[in-house]
Amino acid sequence: MSTPARFSDGQYKNWLKCSLSLINMKEALHGYTDNEVKNLHGDITRNVSSLPCASSTSNQCGSCSSNNIIWKGGNWSIKNRCKNNICDIWLQEILVFHENPCMKSINWTNADIRQWPIGCYQVAKIFMPKGQQNTQKMPNDLDAPAVLSLFAYCKWFRKDLPNRQIMLDLIQFRNKVLHSGDLTVSDSDKDSKMDLIIQLLKDLKIPGAVISDLEKTEDRLHTLRQLKCIPTRQAETAKKLLEEKRSIVIKGNPGEGKTTMSLILIENEKYEDKRVVLHSADDWKTVDMEHVDIVVLEDVFGKYDFDHGLLQKWMVYLPTIQEHVDGGRLQVIVTSRVDILSKAKDMLKSLRLFSDDFSLTLSSKYLRRSEKKDILNRELHRHDRYMEEDDKETCIDKFSGLIGFPQCCLLFASDIQLFKRRSKFFKSPKEFFLENITQLEDNRFLSLAFLFCNGAIFEEKLSSETMAEISKKLSIELASRLNISKKFASIELLRNAYDNFGEMYVVKTTSYDSSLVPAVKKPIIMFTHATVSEAVGDVLGKRCCEMVVKYGDSGYLYQRTYAADVEDKTSEKVFLPVSVYGLLAERMVHDIVNRSLVSNVVKHSALKRSDFIKKLKDDLNNGNLLKDFFMAGKDEFQSDTLSEGKCVTFMQYILQGDEDVVRLVYSELLEMLACAHNDTIRGCWQCEEKQNLLELALYYRHFEIVDKLIAMNAHYTYVSLCNAARHGNLKRVETITERLKKNQVFNLKSVGAKYALYRAYVSGNQSLIECLLRERIILDSRYVVNAVKHGDMNVLTNVVEHLKCYKWNPMCDDALKALKYAIIGEKYDVFDLLVQEGVSLNMKNLADFLTRDEISWEFVNKVIQHLKGTGNWDPNCDDASEALEAAIHKKKYDVYDLLVQDGVSLKMENLSGVVMGYKTSLESVKKVIQHLKDTDKWDPKCDDASDVLEAAICIKKYDVYDLLVQDGVSLKMKNLLNIIWVSEISMESLQEVIQHLKESDNWDPKCDYACKALEVVIYRKKYDVYDLLVRDGVSLKMNNLQNIIMEFEDISLESVKKVIQHLKDTDNWDPKCDDASKALKVTILEHKDDVYDLLVQDGVSLKMNNLQSIIIGVEDISLEALIKVIQHLKENDNWDPNSEDASKVLEVAIHRRNYDVYDLLVQDGVSLKMENFLSITMGVDEISLESVMTVIHYLKETDNWNPKCDAASEVLSFACNQDRYDVTLPDRLHIVSVGWSRAIQHLKETDNWNPQCDDASETLQKYRTVHSNN
Repeated sequence: MSTPARFSDGQYKNWLKCSLSLINMKEALHGYTDNEVKNLHGDITRNVSSLPCASSTSNQCGSCSSNNIIWKGGNWSIKNRCKNNICDIWLQEILVFHENPCMKSINWTNADIRQWPIGCYQVAKIFMPKGQQNTQKMPNDLDAPAVLSLFAYCKWFRKDLPNRQIMLDLIQFRNKVLHSGDLTVSDSDKDSKMDLIIQLLKDLKIPGAVISDLEKTEDRLHTLRQLKCIPTRQAETAKKLLEEKRSIVIKGNPGEGKTTMSLILIENEKYEDKRVVLHSADDWKTVDMEHVDIVVLEDVFGKYDFDHGLLQKWMVYLPTIQEHVDGGRLQVIVTSRVDILSKAKDMLKSLRLFSDDFSLTLSSKYLRRSEKKDILNRELHRHDRYMEEDDKETCIDKFSGLIGFPQCCLLFASDIQLFKRRSKFFKSPKEFFLENITQLEDNRFLSLAFLFCNGAIFEEKLSSETMAEISKKLSIELASRLNISKKFASIELLRNAYDNFGEMYVVKTTSYDSSLVPAVKKPIIMFTHATVSEAVGDVLGKRCCEMVVKYGDSGYLYQRTYAADVEDKTSEKVFLPVSVYGLLAERMVHDIVNRSLVSNVVKHSALKRSDFIKKLKDDLNNGNLLKDFFMAGKDEFQSDTLSEGKCVTFMQYILQGDEDVVRLVYSELLEMLACAHNDTIRGCWQCEEKQNLLELALYYRHFEIVDKLIAMNAHYTYVSLCNAARHGNLKRVETITERLKKNQVFNLKSVGAKYALYRAYVSGNQSLIECLLRERIILDSRYVVNAVKHGDMNVLTNVVEHLKCYKWNPMCDDALKALKYAIIGEKYDVFDLLVQEGVSLNMKNLADFLTRDEISWEFVNKVIQHLKGTGNWDPNCDDASEALEAAIHKKKYDVYDLLVQDGVSLKMENLSGVVMGYKTSLESVKKVIQHLKDTDKWDPKCDDASDVLEAAICIKKYDVYDLLVQDGVSLKMKNLLNIIWVSEISMESLQEVIQHLKESDNWDPKCDYACKALEVVIYRKKYDVYDLLVRDGVSLKMNNLQNIIMEFEDISLESVKKVIQHLKDTDNWDPKCDDASKALKVTILEHKDDVYDLLVQDGVSLKMNNLQSIIIGVEDISLEALIKVIQHLKENDNWDPNSEDASKVLEVAIHRRNYDVYDLLVQDGVSLKMENFLSITMGVDEISLESVMTVIHYLKETDNWNPKCDAASEVLSFACNQDRYDVTLPDRLHIVSVGWSRAIQHLKETDNWNPQCDDASETLQKYRTVHSNN
C-alpha cells in the first residue's frame, strides 16, 4: 500500500493509537511500579526471620544460581542448599506471593537469586516473562508485558488490582499489536482495549492528567496530523508581549480566535501542570499561587454582552492579580470582546493590566494573505473538502463580515450547505446564516412551553401553522398566565405586564430542572422549539430577551439580543459554533436563576468594608442577616442557597474582619447546623459546603470550630493537611495523617502530601518535617521554584538538600525557572546558591530577562558572566540579537552598551521588531539604524527593510517612515499590494506611495503585484484608487477576470463588459487561454448565464479539464446543463472522450452515484481506465460487489481491462485491508488474510516471485524492524 493510502487507512491509524497508548501506559506506571516493588521487597524481608534487614549483606549467598532451582514432587526447591538456607527461605516467601506457585514455567532465570536480599527488582523479575536477565535500569527498561505480567502473577497487587484478567487481556493485546504483520487493529479491539488501559490507570489512582491524555489519544493524533497551529504575526506579537509584560489582554470581535490564542500561549511545556483557565471571579479563590504560573481570565466581563456584576466581582481581585504580575509571581492572559472591554474601560483606568501597552487586538485584516491561505487549507483538510487553488484565492479576497476569518473558514468547511456557496459565503456570511435559519423550520410549529412564575410551573403545548398565529396564541397564553384579560391581550399590554413583573427571560431548551423553581423570584419562560423562541422575542421585544436557536445539523447556535431602548427592533450580535460559544440552554437557565437571587449580602457588597462590618455586626446581634440569607422561615431551610457556594463566599469575605463578627457568624452557622433535621439539608452540609467551611476554619486557626465540624462528620482532606502544616501544628498534622490513613486515602505521592511537607519546611518546625519524612513523602523539583518565590534562603537550602538526597536534577525546567525568578527578583544569594548546585542558563534566557523592567545592569552583567563561565555565551546567535532589541525597546541603554561591548549586534530582521513595537520611539529606531550601520549589517535594499517601511505606513508612524526613506529604504511592488489590502490608506497617501516607488525605480505597473492590487480595489469598490492605478499604467490580466467574476455575485453585465474592454485596450485579452476558460467555468458554477453568453460571444470556450471542475463543483448539476456543456465543447472542437479528464469525470459520476450523468457520458464515448478502477474502489464508501463487477465488465468491453497492472494489484490490496474478501478473486491471495508463507507461495505460483528484487529486500527490512524482539 502506498504511504498516502496507508495513512488514510482507519485500521492502521488504530494501530498507531494503540501503540502510543501502550507506551503512555507503561510510562504512567513507572512511579507506582517502583514504589510497590520496594514495598513488596520490604514485606518479604520482614517475613524472612533469618535476615536482620533488607539491606544487610552479612547473610547474602555467594554460591547459588537460578540453575539450582528444580521442580520436584510438585514443588519448587533448591538443590545443594547454601549456608543458612538463605536462598531457599527467600524462594518459599516469593512463592507465597505467586498466583500459581505450582506453575512449571516460572522464569527463575530472569534473576540473580544471590541478590534477592538486597535487590527488590531481582524479586520482581520472577513474575515477569523470559528475557529480563540483562534489564538494569528499573523500571525504565521494562516493557509493557513485563510490568503487566508482574501485576498479573504477583498477589501483592491484588489489593489495588483485584481483576487480574485485565492484565492478561492487555498482555495478549500488546503482543497482537506488536506482531501485527500488516500493522492494523480493528475498531472494536481498539475501543475495548483502550477502555481497559484507562480502567487500569484509574484503579491505580494514576493522576487524572495521565488518564486524560490516554483518553484523548485519538484527539492528540488528530491534532498532530491536522490541527496544527498556523504561525501568524499576531501570534508572535502575543508571545512577545506576554514574555515582556507578563500579562496580555487579547481583544477582538467574535471568531477572531481570542480563546484559541490564549490556549496556544499556555500550551508551552514550561507551563505544564501549572496553568489554569478561570471563567468567573469566584474561581480565583481556588487558585493556589504556589502551584500556578499562568492564569487565563476568559471572557472576563461577559461572553455575549457586558455584565456589570462580573466587573464588580473581578474588581475585588484584580488589584491582587496586578500585584502578582508586577512581583514576577504570575503571568496573566485576559480575553474579551472589544465592545465589552470598552464598556468597562472607565472602571479599569487604575489598573496597568488593562492599559494599551498590555493589549493586543486580533483582527483578520492584520492576517497576511499566506496566513489566511494556511488557515483555510487547514480547515479544508480537517473536513475532507476539496477546492481548486483559484477558488481558495477568491474566497480569501472576498472575505468580509463581522465574524473573524478563522471562524469563517471553520464554518465554511464544516457545513456542506455553506461550502457549496464557495466565495459568496465569505462575502456575506451573516446573510447566509439568516437565510438558512429561516429555511430551517417547516410551516408547522410544535413546542412545549414552561412558564416559571411565582414559584410554580405551568405547562402548555402550542401548535400553529404560521408565525403570525403562533405570536397571537402566545400573547393570549401569556396574558392568561399574567392575569390579563384575554380580550385585551395586545402586545403593548403584555409588555406593560412584563414591566410590572420585572425581568423575564426566554430560553430555548430541551429540558428543565424543577429543583430550580423554588429559587426563582421572577418569571422565566422556556420553550423547546427554536422558532417559538423567536416568536416570543417578537412579542417581548422591549427589553432584553436572550434566545438560543439550533442551527442545522452542524451544531451552531444563533443569538439575537433585543435592545433595551429600541422598541420592536433587533440587533444581531454574533454567529458562532457551539465549540466557540460554549453555551448550553440548561446552563443559561441556571445562570439566570442565580442572577435573580437577591440577598442582603449582595446589597451590602457595595458598601465599604468598614461600613459592611458595622452593618454586619448590627444584623448579627439582631439575628437578622443569616436568617435572611440561609433561611426562608424560622424552621424552614433553603438548601439551594448552600449548593450555590454562598456560605463559603460569605465566610471568605468576613473572616479577615472583626473577631466578634467571626465568632457571631460561626455561632449562628453551627446553631443552624445543629438544628437541621431535614435529610436533604444534612446531605447538603455533608457535601462541599461543609468541607470548605472546615478548611477555612483550619486556615484561620479556628481549631475549636474544626473540632465541632469533625464531630458533625466532616472529613479531613489533603487541603486540611496543608493548612495544618502551614501553621506548624505537629499534633494536628499527626491527627490528620492518621485519619487519612484510616480512611485509606493517604497517598505519599499526591500533590497535597508534598505540599504539606513543603509547608513544614517553610514553618521551620523540625519535628513536623521529620514526622512527614517518616511517611516517606518526597518533594519534586517544582518546590525549588516555590522556595525561591518565598524568598527565605533557609527554606531554599533545605529544599535543595532534600532533593539532592532523592532526585535532584539541576538541568530540569523547574531548576532553570527558579534561577529565572532569582534573576528577576535580583536575589544574588539565591542565584549563587543555585549556580553552585549546577543550574545554568542559556542565551534564550537572556532575552527573556531583558523584557523585565526591574532587572538591573548589574544583574545583566552577572548573567553574562555566568553564560561565559558555563560556555553558553554566543554573541552571534539570534537570541543575543533579540536581547539587544529588547534593551532598545525598554530604553535600557546601559544594558545596550554592555551587550555591544561583549560583541552582540543587531540584524536587519530586528529592525522590524523595533518598528512594530507597541511603544516604539523615533529615538529607538535611530539607534537601531546607527547600530546596523556601525556593524556593516545595514542593507536598505533588502526585503526586511522594505517590510519595515510598509509596517510604518500601515501603523501610521510617518516620522519613522521619513527616517527610513532618508536612509535609503524603499518600498517594493509587493508592499503596495499589502498596503492597499491591510490599511485604510487615503488617496493622497497612496499617491505618495506610488510616487515613492517611481522615484526609487521600483514601480512596475505590469507585474503581478500591480495587477492583484487593481483586483483588490475592484473587490473593495475603491473606484478612485482604481482610476489612479489605471492612469499609472496598471492593467488587469486574464487570470484577474476569473476572480472578478467570482467575487461579485451581483456583478452587472455592463461591469464585465468594461473589464473585457479594458483587457482588449491593454492587449491582454486572450479568449483561448486557460484563464479565459476558467472564467467561463466560473459563470457556470455561479449560474451567471448572461455573463456566460457574453464570454462565449467574445470567443471564450471551455476545455476538457473544465468539465471535471464543473462536475465536482456542482453536485446537483442537471442533465440539461451538462448536455449544454458537452455540446459547447463539441462545437469548439475541444471534446475528447478518450482523455484522462473525460475518464475522471466518469469516475466522479460513479462516486456520486449520478447514473443519469454516467449514461450520458458513456453514450458520448467516454470510457473508464484501470486507474479509475482503483480510485472508484477506494473512494466509494461500502461499494457493492455488483458495482465492482459492473465496472470490471465495462472495462473489459472497452478493452481497458488489465488484471496484471499495478492499479489492479493496489485494488486487491485495498480490498483485503478493508476486509472486503468478496471483492478479491478466489485465486488471489493477500498477506492480510493468508500470512507470509501463503503469500510467498502465491507469488511463486503466479510467476511473480523474485527474491533478489528491491521490493523483497525492503519487505525483509520492514519485517526485521517490526519484529526486532523475535
